[in-house]
Amino acid sequence: MGVMKVDCEKGTYIRSVISDIGEKLGCGGMMTSLERSYSGGVDIKDCYNIEEIAGICEQDKLSQMLIPLDRAFESYEKATLGQWETKLYRNGVKLRPEQTGIKDLSEDKLYRVYGSDNSFLGIGTFHEGSFRSFKNF
Repeated sequence: MGVMKVDCEKGTYIRSVISDIGEKLGCGGMMTSLERSYSGGVDIKDCYNIEEIAGICEQDKLSQMLIPLDRAFESYEKATLGQWETKLYRNGVKLRPEQTGIKDLSEDKLYRVYGSDNSFLGIGTFHEGSFRSFKNF
């Protein structure tokens, strides 16, 4: 039995990698545990175990330890909307490309969307000629 560290991108299936290695070795492969040490901009060293969370809750300091939601989407390009566009976007109105402030809109690419007050609104996408909400928070 051994331990291995794999740095990979989304869409990598570690169980399949283990199976493929076992097949090449001619003995099969089995995974007994998996620890994700980094995902979506969050490193495991920034995380808490359940006992630490319970202690923080007892001290009424939970809000101080939470990571802002938009940090999970840092890999997406940022789009900041103007005041009028923010209102339209929040109401589900599709925006014209020039209303987004994004210079190079790419079809079906995801973007982090912020309102005119710099509040995180969600994820948007440019699809079929207009910019629209993909997922709002």
